Amino acid sequence: METVNGHVPEQGYQVIELQEAREELNEEEDEAKSKDPLKPEESTKKVYIDEDEYWDPDLVSSGNHHNFSGTLKVQCSAGTAYSEDLTKKLTDIYKSSPALGRYFVSAHVVSFSDENATASYQLLFSLPPVTEEFMKYTMSKDFVMNVLRQNILDEEDSYDKGAFDCTKIRLDPDSLTLT
Repeated sequence: METVNGHVPEQGYQVIELQEAREELNEEEDEAKSKDPLKPEESTKKVYIDEDEYWDPDLVSSGNHHNFSGTLKVQCSAGTAYSEDLTKKLTDIYKSSPALGRYFVSAHVVSFSDENATASYQLLFSLPPVTEEFMKYTMSKDFVMNVLRQNILDEEDSYDKGAFDCTKIRLDPDSLTLT
């Protein structure tokens, strides 16, 4: 075999081919990494933005209103101001709701029956331009009622089961109705 400058020409030629092949593979791997969302180096570059976190208050206050009317039973109230206590409780629950708080306008107790401790109430929401899906899922009567029911049940879990103290208003989750 003949050598040129101490090298065998065929080996030099093969080395060049291997280097070119490695460079092509590295380029393909780089392209694959940039397209793979599961690669950690890429996930730090992209940030997911939750559309529900950013909303336009002007759209919500556009004047489209939706009312709900309902009834519920009061199990216990610390005072005799049932209407005021219940209005405040409903307002606090719906204002603090992650799903409904931005749409909530007001709660109002319409009437209260001392005889059976049942309150009738109204809820008012201001809506953005309405879509069928929004009304079916976010502003459905079941969803709105279940926000209240879940809050009542969460509070029930925090009460001492052995003692039935009446330091704040307590509601019966099974008595809820909404139309």
